[in-house]
Amino acid sequence: MVIIAAIKIQSHIPLAPGALFTVENPAIVQKWMANLTLPLIFTAQSIKSVWHEESNLYEIPPVPHSKSQHGFILRGVDITLLNMQVTNINCGGAMCDGLNMYQNSVTADRCPCYNVLDREGKVCLVLSLKVSDTKNNLQFCVHNHTSKSLTQLFMKRIPKGAVAATITGNQKHMGNLSTKVMEMLALGNEYDGFNISGWIKRGTIADSGVVQPPPGNKWDKPQQVDSGGLTYHLTKITYASPPSERTLGDYQFNAKGLV
Repeated sequence: MVIIAAIKIQSHIPLAPGALFTVENPAIVQKWMANLTLPLIFTAQSIKSVWHEESNLYEIPPVPHSKSQHGFILRGVDITLLNMQVTNINCGGAMCDGLNMYQNSVTADRCPCYNVLDREGKVCLVLSLKVSDTKNNLQFCVHNHTSKSLTQLFMKRIPKGAVAATITGNQKHMGNLSTKVMEMLALGNEYDGFNISGWIKRGTIADSGVVQPPPGNKWDKPQQVDSGGLTYHLTKITYASPPSERTLGDYQFNAKGLV
């Protein structure tokens, strides 16, 4: 087992994109990541999560200048649906949430936990969302967000053989599903909002102010500068105050009749 010792997010908050662990009787660090900044620990010893009270450390900073990946947790935000598609994801892993399975209008061939067993339906919503956090005066958009757990929140009784074309090829199904998603988002916004977790990282782009090496030269890499914009990646979206199972059942799209 490989544990990255620099993980810094507490596990008692279920939305955290990582966790803070303690390793009992760890071995000596002998290997590091390629940039020599993160130690790697190979251990067969037990690993226990640690209670961490400083949850405010994981909010988004006003101007995240750091080039390191920064995890965040925001509570009570409003979410607005901007666009919605339905796709089939190539993942049969029962523990996988299907994140980042749709990029540039293309579904990924498979995910790291690819499993040949079809244990559940592979229909997944592709959502473009606007997140508004009035407490921190923050707004940002997330595009092409895929999540099996979020899909299963909006849709109930997804049959194993369901495919995206059954929904997208039927105007009635697609219209009903869109309406249900917007109603369920409005339900959360009207009460305590949503709790979300995710991560951001300051990227780089080619410097347009200098002459770049000709394409195809593998020895000279383009000179990079910090990107002006930030891309927000969400790992979890849940109701801040979950509705009752009965209320959810009344709002959810019933996918039982798709096959």
